Amino acid sequence: MISENSEADKTELPVSIQMERTSINLYTFSMLDESSGLPMNFPLLLGGEDIVSDEVAKLKVEEAFGQLNLQSLFGFEKHIFRSVVYSTFRLNEAKTKLLPHIYVQKAYTNNVYVFNYLSTPYADLNLESTFEEIDFMSKALAGVFRRAGKQEEIGSIDNEEKFEICKRDVDHLGGFMHYKIFSERSFRDQPKTVKKPAFMYLGLYVQMTPDFGEVQCVGDCGMSFTEKDIEGSDITICPNCKGGLVTSPPILKVKNIQFLKPPKFATLFESEEEQDPSTYLGYLTGIFMPRNISLTVNRLAPEFFSELVTVPSQAFYSSKLNFEDFVKLQCNYRVDNGDVNLFVSISDSKFGGSKFEDVLVSSLASVTLNRDLVEGFQKGYTLEKILRNSIINDWILTDKIDLEQIGQYSNIDDIPERGA
Repeated sequence: MISENSEADKTELPVSIQMERTSINLYTFSMLDESSGLPMNFPLLLGGEDIVSDEVAKLKVEEAFGQLNLQSLFGFEKHIFRSVVYSTFRLNEAKTKLLPHIYVQKAYTNNVYVFNYLSTPYADLNLESTFEEIDFMSKALAGVFRRAGKQEEIGSIDNEEKFEICKRDVDHLGGFMHYKIFSERSFRDQPKTVKKPAFMYLGLYVQMTPDFGEVQCVGDCGMSFTEKDIEGSDITICPNCKGGLVTSPPILKVKNIQFLKPPKFATLFESEEEQDPSTYLGYLTGIFMPRNISLTVNRLAPEFFSELVTVPSQAFYSSKLNFEDFVKLQCNYRVDNGDVNLFVSISDSKFGGSKFEDVLVSSLASVTLNRDLVEGFQKGYTLEKILRNSIINDWILTDKIDLEQIGQYSNIDDIPERGA
């Protein structure tokens, strides 16, 4: 007799069910509790049956997500993080092993914050549709939270009952969203709508290296350690709480960066901040996987996540003043001798007018540019040769500068041109 959890049983399941069982869907909803002045967080973990076997780990991860300070995640001075999609790869394993795509989104409506982390083999989720649904969920929960708060205020329920009412609705809405993704599949293969046009005004070519130099405790303390921290100790036992130690997911560290700019770049901007190279490095590092998120998720299934390198492939920031205005990052990468070489095109909806058509490149065309770069590198071409034959052949490529040098330049135009 074949057991319920055997490999034979798994392969007999419909593909959609298999995909769901290898997907992890984490939600955290947060709202300020006016009676206590503290945030109320409601975490929810769905899916992952085939890669998460430790029920205690599930509870600890839910607890950790319930303690997140959502307001501090992905902050930016002028723009608010909206969403990012990550591609993933493993340096030390066969390419045939299942690799997830990771979708991270954050919404804020009517004093309700929503954070969603989704790791799934599906590569074709329509992020715009899922974001609209998450925005709807935050609006719905805002009403639930307000009603429960009013009931507590007049004494018809206590604080514990208020929490249970809110948690029940979080579970229902999160479960419905999960159903739409994996059972109804209504967020896949949908045509993408463009609310406002945007134009690419800058490119980054960034060389990064994955750093695998940490381990983390999956016991009570959850602390991380470098190899130096545990030198001379048992590398499998946490020196703090005696819990088990596992390999931490790698960190992408920037080594050097080149900028690709249109002629007369400085004339596009009035402020010094918009001409500062550090501003655009901030856009990129602002969408790297937050370390506390990657470490927390790794506790669920270290054998699945610990060697997973996450590289941004697409991200959006929304303007704080007008949610319809946005900055879009479109990314593509290649791995060369262990380094990750990332090309990033940055587009902004504020350049949507016709007067920029002859100066800049539409964000849709920048997708083609990214693809041409990847194909060019596969053929052994240099970056300069690929750009000379691209739709931005008159753009200017700067010299490489190391990460620690970037603070020496207050204006991208001050960085020497490549080959000058």
